[in-house]
Amino acid sequence: MHFLRVNIDEITRVGLSNRQVADTQSFNGDGATDVFTLTNQPVCINSVTVGGVVQTIYLHYEIDIDNKKIKFNAGYIPAVGTNNIVVSFDKTATWIYPDKPRDELSKSSFPRIGVISLTENSTDMGMGETDTYDELVFQIDVVGYKDQKCQVGSDTIADSDVVQYLARDVIKKLKRNKSQLFNALYDVKILNNYPTPFENDKHIVRRIIEVKFNTTNAGE
Repeated sequence: MHFLRVNIDEITRVGLSNRQVADTQSFNGDGATDVFTLTNQPVCINSVTVGGVVQTIYLHYEIDIDNKKIKFNAGYIPAVGTNNIVVSFDKTATWIYPDKPRDELSKSSFPRIGVISLTENSTDMGMGETDTYDELVFQIDVVGYKDQKCQVGSDTIADSDVVQYLARDVIKKLKRNKSQLFNALYDVKILNNYPTPFENDKHIVRRIIEVKFNTTNAGE
């Protein structure tokens, strides 16, 4: 979900403003502090730099979006410096959620993306080992509203064209930017990308993407 918020640009909706707004905040490193708290509530962390060097998420630092925190891992705590830590993030609101697709919302809440965990299976790495090798499958629902017009370059699209465009963008970013997930999830495989029947009574158009990842010690 966080990966999608960072990588999928919100499509321009005719007559409506974007929901995620970019912002930055700087901090002073002291060589000992490993946790930094943002003033504004972020919806995603786009990048973190220390001394002008881009840090790698899940390797150099971890994030706690709900509590607005960046935590640097051991061995990567920022050195002493004035404003040498710069966090770029999006704030205000989002359109990508860790939930099932919603269909009771108003037109202004679309398009939106929902992410849920479908399956998880584990295999011991070896006899007597406590570590596990895991496979995780996620479902990504791209949901649009009938007759809602969106702008892509010089083209105006609507309905199934909107969700198809966003679904293709999701798949493209998972393939091209998978290195961003490498320290948490790897071996990305697109299992499915298919439309669902139009829900006429709710004015909803939807595509479902199923993605499989490998990891170790899932949930720990």
